[in-house]
Amino acid sequence: MVFAVLFGTCVAVKITDFSVPRTVFEGSRARLDCRHDLEGAALRHLKWFINGEEFFRHYLDSGRPAFRYFNVPGVKVDRDNSDGGHVILNEVGADSGGIYKCAVEAESGGGRRGQPDSAFQRGNLTVVDARGNPIPVRGGAAAPGAGGTGLAVALLLGTLVSLMAVAK
Repeated sequence: MVFAVLFGTCVAVKITDFSVPRTVFEGSRARLDCRHDLEGAALRHLKWFINGEEFFRHYLDSGRPAFRYFNVPGVKVDRDNSDGGHVILNEVGADSGGIYKCAVEAESGGGRRGQPDSAFQRGNLTVVDARGNPIPVRGGAAAPGAGGTGLAVALLLGTLVSLMAVAK
């Protein structure tokens, strides 16, 4: 108790539900989930990145939810159906493949020298063509994990699960 009074309270930000579809058919939609528990603290922001580039930010503006979108090639956020818990991507294409990262920061109330408390998680999304073949990611590099027998079957099964999640 005395420790909390002298040094402030640390908030333990937790990402409680995170998902990035492993595979998505070119031209379809993808749902990215990042639900979090701030343990009663105020949200500073929730950000989504692709390959290190920020494309979506959720924050509070005078206590009201606000959103900011950044133009990143291959990322078309469905602004009408995205919120602080999930982001829907429209018209997934070759530039949509890569590593997606969700980062959540809360106001700390003084813990760790007044620094915000944060958490993040990453997931890889591979875009596939109609035959289930991986499409090279930005920069012409092969999709991570591309190749090998049975990959098309694994990608197809992953895509079916992803499509069912978007349909919910």
